[in-house]
Amino acid sequence: MPSGEVVDGNFGLAFGDDRKVIATFKGTGNDLKVAQCADQGCTSASTSTVVNGGNQGNLNSVLIGADGLPIISYRTATTTAFSWPTATT
Repeated sequence: MPSGEVVDGNFGLAFGDDRKVIATFKGTGNDLKVAQCADQGCTSASTSTVVNGGNQGNLNSVLIGADGLPIISYRTATTTAFSWPTATT
């Protein structure tokens, strides 16, 4: 994760041919974030918030779909339901 990001220990990793993706639950703020590595060494990454607040995103998992985009599943703490948004970039 980029410098300054605090990970709560709940994270998912996915490795594709040319893409590495990390999904993390950030304990402060209760955010689910995803980081997509810019290179094979993952020396830099672009980070996006998937779910902001609400204690959603713990117990997450990530995979890379056939289209090369990450698919993230996660549990919401308030409803104990699972969700799976699909990235568009």
